[in-house]
Amino acid sequence: MQIQRHSLRLASAPDLSRESFRLAILNHPAFEYLSRAIFIDYDDDVINTLNTRIQNIGCDKKALAVRGDFTRLDTIQAAISSLPKEALTLVFVDPTECNVPFSTLEFLAAELNKADFVINIPLGTDFRRNARGAVLDESFSRAKAKYAEYLGDEDFFDRLDVQALAKQEDMTPLCNAFLDSLSKKWSDMGFKCFDVKPVQHYYYLAFISKDNMGLSFWNKANVYDPDGQKTMF
Repeated sequence: MQIQRHSLRLASAPDLSRESFRLAILNHPAFEYLSRAIFIDYDDDVINTLNTRIQNIGCDKKALAVRGDFTRLDTIQAAISSLPKEALTLVFVDPTECNVPFSTLEFLAAELNKADFVINIPLGTDFRRNARGAVLDESFSRAKAKYAEYLGDEDFFDRLDVQALAKQEDMTPLCNAFLDSLSKKWSDMGFKCFDVKPVQHYYYLAFISKDNMGLSFWNKANVYDPDGQKTMF
């Protein structure tokens, strides 16, 4: 039986500088093991540029950039319609801020039955600037609504323990509480493996899976730094 591995990338910002990262995926030696790669963005210029570059490097039979808006599930459904529901799929969600609705991730998890997720959680930038205000200051109502939608939990910011954490000078406990709540949301959907790796002080990468084997691969991959240097422990 042939096992296919599909890659799906969901980006949130029309930034052409991200194309270098996407091309790095296509040029990586491990790309040959993927049967299909779909890059989703909502900016037509980004999509057209990436598809031209995909064609120029000869990957157009396996890779495609398509239009999709993570606030509109109909566009996401259209974007992933070519992926078999039962295929092994890796979904990489890479927003610039905490603004991807959790309902979108729930939808992807339901549509792709054997998907693992790698999610950029930018707690070190966007969240640290606004989270305390979202808890304690009514003028931050828009930020509060955005984070609640991202978390899929309308009650998080009204919890007494969260309000107490927001009054502390150190933001780390509040960030950890946010991650714990996010982990529970995934666990309730059957994703028992939730592992987070900090990337300097900017953001966290979360690996989320239903299978311990996926977590094992994730841990082995994290033995190496981004430059290929093996870590001591």
